[in-house]
Amino acid sequence: MASSSGLLRVSMSYKGFLLVLLSAAVMSSAEAGFYSQMRRLLQTADPVEQVLEFARNAAQVSIENAESLLETLRSGDMAASRQAYLKLRPEYEQIEHLYEVFGDTDADIDARPDAFTYGEAIDPNQLTTPGAIFKGSHRIEVLLYRDENVTAAIPFAELLIEDYKTLLTKLENAEDYTEEIIFAGLIEVAYEVAKKKFSSEEETWSDQSVLIFDNNLKGIIEMVKPFQSDLETTDTAVAQELQANLDAATAALAPFIESSADGNTYTPYSTVPMEARKAIQEEFYNVALSLEAAAEALNYARAAEAEAEAESEAGADEDTCTPTITLAEYNSSTPYVQNGIDYFRALLPYQQNFSAEFTKLVEAGDLDAVKAAYGATRPLWEQIEVLAVSYPFIDEDLDAREYVYPKGEISEMWKGFHRLERLIFRDGTLDNETLQYAKGVEESLAELDTLYSDELYSANFAGVLSFEGMMNLANEVASKKVSSEEETSSDLSMMIFYNNWKGILSQALPFCPLAEAECAELVAAVKEAGECIGITTDSIEKATAADVTAASVEGVTEAEYPLYSEASMADRKCVVEKGYAVRDAVVKMANALNLVSDCSPFYSDNFVTYPMGAAKVVASSTEEAAATTSAGLKSMGNAVVVAASLAGFALLV
Repeated sequence: MASSSGLLRVSMSYKGFLLVLLSAAVMSSAEAGFYSQMRRLLQTADPVEQVLEFARNAAQVSIENAESLLETLRSGDMAASRQAYLKLRPEYEQIEHLYEVFGDTDADIDARPDAFTYGEAIDPNQLTTPGAIFKGSHRIEVLLYRDENVTAAIPFAELLIEDYKTLLTKLENAEDYTEEIIFAGLIEVAYEVAKKKFSSEEETWSDQSVLIFDNNLKGIIEMVKPFQSDLETTDTAVAQELQANLDAATAALAPFIESSADGNTYTPYSTVPMEARKAIQEEFYNVALSLEAAAEALNYARAAEAEAEAESEAGADEDTCTPTITLAEYNSSTPYVQNGIDYFRALLPYQQNFSAEFTKLVEAGDLDAVKAAYGATRPLWEQIEVLAVSYPFIDEDLDAREYVYPKGEISEMWKGFHRLERLIFRDGTLDNETLQYAKGVEESLAELDTLYSDELYSANFAGVLSFEGMMNLANEVASKKVSSEEETSSDLSMMIFYNNWKGILSQALPFCPLAEAECAELVAAVKEAGECIGITTDSIEKATAADVTAASVEGVTEAEYPLYSEASMADRKCVVEKGYAVRDAVVKMANALNLVSDCSPFYSDNFVTYPMGAAKVVASSTEEAAATTSAGLKSMGNAVVVAASLAGFALLV
């Protein structure tokens, strides 16, 4: 045994362990017992295997917690169901960093509505199609916190259990995971928290985003541990910096976490002060940068070509489509397109004036005046952005959020309104940097003014593009902007929604003589959506060039929009539901005008209306749906039962 104890004192490489194990086959039973212990050590010595074992344990706990949630939902107890939901969330947030291998299972478990073509709308025929529809944890969150519908959450919990079991299966094949994949995931999640989750209320309806941040960080810490020894050996400075940043991020979150024997309780995100949000956000950026340095030091960093290849492979299975119908042609010379553009042309000088005044105030250094002026710069652009598809580069310069860039806020490419919003409302900064961004907005608006007058550019304006912009924006408001607090720092999101809808209607109105019934339906939908905001100084349906006056512009730029943070759950739900009604009406009108390709998801035969498209295909009657219960799951099959349950759910929402 002397040789055995000597071996224990030797720091051995993974290959060294392997050689020892091979020699164990010819040793005595006592020595074989020792090497059996060594074999078990070897099984956890591989950092990738250690990460996977951590992930498998988390997945197993998630299955158990999902089963507990289902049982609680069936009891009908709302308060207990919400607690069971919160108990379910931590473990997956600790391992979602491995999303690249999880594939569609990640979407099935944890995706938000904007990750899906039709947002919250459901086609019951696709309930068991991986990555096809909005379900999973966030669907249950919506039903419990926003809709207060325990019954409707039951079929989604049933599906979620199966999705977690699929996840556990995907964690069994160690060959699918590499050090590069692990570090790429850790880096991506660290950046995602900093650049997206903080500004998009990750748990929109439960107000438990801090829970997500904390467990994302815990996952990073646990997955880094197996690599720490090698990192300390390879680059001590990088190892120390990474640990310091992980500790700093943990400390920044600590004031908003209360630990007890029953688990952690998290401060509602809506009550976390702006300064604290900024501090936590900065720590996650530091963690991301340190992880990048660690990956470089360990030679686990992905080259740009490998990253592009991974992204290409992720979309390799997408079906190609060849259109079979001829679309109606309405080019920029037709009054239907031209009249819509004329409305934006009429707004643009006012937009430019507001932005010029804003720049002057930034230069003068009056923060309160700058904040007030910022509010006036936003409404008109949020109408004009409907045609962003015709000038995407200008739209990006003016209105992109930081999460569209790999490094988020620390990217030099991020500018425009949202950069200014962050500098002014979160940071209170009026320096030369702020001034240059303000001037950049003026330059982009001047460029847009030139495009509107450029005859050569007119080919970029057409009926097909106009409705594409309308449909996409209407879908985005309901499925993404509401849940991502469009104006995170300024609290002016309600302003954004209202003016997006007004801009959509402005481009549809010129086509009304060609589709009167569909137009009337859209006008009614937009008016109802506008009522969710409650503006009294503007008539949302007044959206033609002839309607644009100094008084009408004042009606939207100086309106008293409700602050998003003060909007009730009912008001926010109203925006979602009426927002989807606007989208569905726009899609219906576009199809009536023959402006939607049969390859488009918005084509009438493909489109899934909110909340339950194609339900009739699955259940022939509500009585049949009500009679079908989850007790028949084993004999009838998951898809049929859940679809039937959802057909009943459609009557409840």
